Amino acid sequence: MMCAVNKNFLILVLLVFFMSNVSFGAQNFDNEHKKTAKEIQNYLKHRKDFSQISTQDNFVDLLTKAQIAEQNGDYYGAINYYDKMIELDPKNSAIYSLRGMIHQKLNLVELAIEDYTNAIKLNPNDSNNYTMRGIARMRLGDKDGAYTDLTKAIDINKQKGTPQALPYCVRGLINLLKKNDKAAIEDTTQSIKLQPKNPQAFHYRGLSKMSLAVKQLSMQTMDSSIQDLNYAKEQSLQEGDMAEYQNVLKSYKRALAVKQVLQRELNKKK
Repeated sequence: MMCAVNKNFLILVLLVFFMSNVSFGAQNFDNEHKKTAKEIQNYLKHRKDFSQISTQDNFVDLLTKAQIAEQNGDYYGAINYYDKMIELDPKNSAIYSLRGMIHQKLNLVELAIEDYTNAIKLNPNDSNNYTMRGIARMRLGDKDGAYTDLTKAIDINKQKGTPQALPYCVRGLINLLKKNDKAAIEDTTQSIKLQPKNPQAFHYRGLSKMSLAVKQLSMQTMDSSIQDLNYAKEQSLQEGDMAEYQNVLKSYKRALAVKQVLQRELNKKK
């Protein structure tokens, strides 16, 4: 009878947990695609407009103008400069990467992936392109492709002796979404070691610990989850990232509610 109660409890709490409306930056894929379609229509109207580009501009001039355009929010203008630069130097992987980032800002995720793929072909030892393509693939719901890219980025960084926090953090998120709690905790912990004050890594680790606590009926893990989420909440507020603060606040409140349910279940077993 106790096993049946535990099973029902597990299903109930996990349902509450995964219905918490926490934004991971990787959900609402249907809306992403709808927005992308609209952006592409607008994009095609502006693409290849070289009217503002002087025929006397050299590669460095174009790069400077592209960066100024991006800083001013003129992303289409920046893309046109990068287009021209690629025409001048089609084997420059860095320009594909820069244009990919602009495409990603415009929510043109498929085009961003294409740019990062071209950059990888030209320079397969740059881990950043794998990281960025992994993030783009995750936004489209391709968790397996994203996981592969992020693992490749991590492996390249290990070989170079230059580990980076971001690929661990995002791979931790993917493991969380795939419900691989222990792997998610390992990845986010590694990310925190490399970037000790990153609220997102603490957020994802806290959520992973919450899921694991429910599965193991462990109050100690639950308390550790709340501690991580509280730190993420305070740190995002300190950094002025109100969007992340609101996301973490929802997770923190959900964790407190789950803790109460978990405590009641553990009391029954005494």
